[in-house]
Amino acid sequence: MAYSPLPADLAQPKPATEHTKQAQARVRGELNFANRQSFDDAQRGFIASINPITIKRPDGHTTFDLEQLSFLDGEAPDTVNPSLWRQAQLNAQHHGLYEVCDGLYQVRSFDIANMTLIRGEHGWIIIDPLTSSESSAAALALANEQLGERPVVAVLITHSHADHFGGILGVVSHQQVSSGEVPVIAPMDFVDESLNENVLAGNAMGRRATYMYGNLLKPSPTGFVTTGLGASLSLGLYRAFRHHLRNRRDPYDRWHRDRVSDDHGHRGARRICLLPATIQSPVYVRDHLSPLAQRLHPARRTGA
Repeated sequence: MAYSPLPADLAQPKPATEHTKQAQARVRGELNFANRQSFDDAQRGFIASINPITIKRPDGHTTFDLEQLSFLDGEAPDTVNPSLWRQAQLNAQHHGLYEVCDGLYQVRSFDIANMTLIRGEHGWIIIDPLTSSESSAAALALANEQLGERPVVAVLITHSHADHFGGILGVVSHQQVSSGEVPVIAPMDFVDESLNENVLAGNAMGRRATYMYGNLLKPSPTGFVTTGLGASLSLGLYRAFRHHLRNRRDPYDRWHRDRVSDDHGHRGARRICLLPATIQSPVYVRDHLSPLAQRLHPARRTGA
């Protein structure tokens, strides 16, 4: 059967139905939208961002653009759930470099995930270099510009979802990793899980992501508003390669601990690999980085 797009009248944006309007009104009445504490929290620790918040490839192709979401400045329209609209504002309007505590920073809303940077004795330790190289490179450049330029001395990948490792070539080169100059530390079975999800199940996962995130919709109050998980998905260069793990595995213990080598400037870092069967992503790293660990949020069990 030949493919044919929707008829033009069905493809056009539509106003909210009366039923939808009533449903949105119920949400407005049930939740306290006057409470702005989350907006204050989202602004805490802000250092700087890029302006405009648009990221492009060297050839000029745009891979990430929050300027298209400027319509979020207004009140929630009848076409969008007010709580989702608020979540979209929190994601899209709070972007850039943030200080979590001394020596620990995050670049937020350059993708659907956040990239964390730890100021080590000899350089940056990067946690989760986002989905695309364009976004992770822009995040690293912003940190270097605002905090002083440092080399990347290690990359930690928390789990096997692409938005947490696909942008690795934006922060390190393949040569740096293959030579052992920059260690890439990931959970047990990370390569297998990444291949299973992104290659063997790649087509299905791609379709799922399109439906989940609406990346084919034009941003507007009747189209794309937010992914919910983050402001928008970065659609740039995505790569992965084998990492070099240092690990002692006890087959009778599902928790595996190993001291990360001190010769790369991240003394005191400890890796804990957790392989629970009940979470969405079968492999996960929880990084205990004394004394910063108490200031980090726990790893999310959804694997997102």
